[in-house]
Amino acid sequence: MIDVDAAVSALRAANPVPDPDSFQRFVVDGAAFLDATTKRSMDMKTELEPLTTEKAPTPLWRRAMPALVVAVVMILAAAAIILLTRSGEPDVVDTPQGIAELFIEGDAATAGELLATDAVIDHSVVATVEEYGAWLDWQAAIGIFETVTACSETPIGLAVEVSCTYIFGNAWSDTLGVGPFTGSSYDFVIADGRIQEMKNNFDPREYGPQANDVFRRWLRSNHETTSMIDDASANQAPILTAESIALWEQYTKEFVASLAGSGTP
Repeated sequence: MIDVDAAVSALRAANPVPDPDSFQRFVVDGAAFLDATTKRSMDMKTELEPLTTEKAPTPLWRRAMPALVVAVVMILAAAAIILLTRSGEPDVVDTPQGIAELFIEGDAATAGELLATDAVIDHSVVATVEEYGAWLDWQAAIGIFETVTACSETPIGLAVEVSCTYIFGNAWSDTLGVGPFTGSSYDFVIADGRIQEMKNNFDPREYGPQANDVFRRWLRSNHETTSMIDDASANQAPILTAESIALWEQYTKEFVASLAGSGTP
């Protein structure tokens, strides 16, 4: 067995100590390397670029979009206001004759708007503006149409007198193939853009026997008329309640349907 001293001697012989000078130089160089590394680490600066938070530029069309939306909304709102404020109002006319023609040829709502609230009505059936409104509704129910043929104007102080001749017909005469009928006229006194006086010079000489009488004979033969016709009046005028007007409209449609393709009754 090898003893301790022999083992140590063997190790020394196998791994002798390096040259002392070389060893010292190596130690010095290593220390210098560590010192230089430490110095470089302390001198090193860490420069991190800041995170860019700026957004990409918004396209011009997107920046302008809110203003465009507001503009469109304002235009639509203005158009709606104009339509609402004009609904129910008569068309703008700037001459007395224009007012007269619009009254004759316009619908019931327009004609009613053209009458002054205290207008004087000279008519064979009605006498007030309110009653005339009901008369216009009755005319609409039986399909009355009136067309101006000529008008004339005569100044009277601050007002203007307008006289217009017209032809007319209705659903009964159209179905019977007669008319339109001549000989009737209107006289108006117009001031401040409204009709102050109105007179209808109605001529029934052709219309009566050719259309009105034919319909009324059919009506009495097929329906009860006590709620529709004032038999006590001189001209057997229509009763102008809402219920009566609705019946006139209903029976007019029935009369027209009954004659479709069959000629006169």
